[in-house]
Amino acid sequence: MTLLLIASATFVLLDTFVLQKPLVVLVNTPAQTYTGVGDIRVSISTLRTADTTAHLADILLPDPSCLRSAFANNTYGRNITQPTSAIAREHNALLAVNGDFHGFRPGGLIIRDGILYRDTPRKSPDNKTLLIDRSGNLSIITEGAIPGPALVRDGAWQTFSFGPVLVQDGKPILHATRLAKNIHPRTAIGQLGSLHYLLIVVDGRTPDSKGMSLAQLSQLFLERGATTAYNLDGGGSSAMYFDGALVNRPSSGLYVGERPVSDILYIPCTP
Repeated sequence: MTLLLIASATFVLLDTFVLQKPLVVLVNTPAQTYTGVGDIRVSISTLRTADTTAHLADILLPDPSCLRSAFANNTYGRNITQPTSAIAREHNALLAVNGDFHGFRPGGLIIRDGILYRDTPRKSPDNKTLLIDRSGNLSIITEGAIPGPALVRDGAWQTFSFGPVLVQDGKPILHATRLAKNIHPRTAIGQLGSLHYLLIVVDGRTPDSKGMSLAQLSQLFLERGATTAYNLDGGGSSAMYFDGALVNRPSSGLYVGERPVSDILYIPCTP
């Protein structure tokens, strides 16, 4: 019995930290395409690997202002939360995903719709922030390198300070932490071209869908031509809302259902 337990524990460790698990696509559902007012185009597809389901939203926008953010209860602060779907409905969103859950922690750079809410640099290596400028382009900046007011003056429109970076300058960014290597539900955004974006939400922590490592998530973006991609809040927070309903199956591992969050990233039904 002792040898059996040792062998079992050894396999679990190898399976978690050593053995490579290539993504083998078994099912790739046809995209559901929506063309909204003002030529907002969103295509939703589901990708199924051997043990995980990922939901992909390919987005083409007519104007950078269509890439928006919103706070729970329209209020910036700590411990102010709503489910992603509830915030999305209040803002007439066509598509929405959870944001960076800024209300859960005191650090980070928070700029939303061109307004600076927080400029408290985190420590390296957790100090890389996603910046979306007024032209709709995504880039990665180091918190504290440029003061927040200067970033706003130079055209910063949105920032999300969760991380880590998945893709930068078209190349994968590798991370060696246990959190990065373990499989979890994930939410991330990437840029494919001018006003062309990809949102990915990965289901996990359920018998039907295990989750992905950050390397696996990065690979999905690279395969689709992303030049920049950034990891948002995940785990039980990961949620995708589209055309009035949840697309994915959020799960914390303890229960299935949406976790209330601080904020969302969304595309409106009309520009």
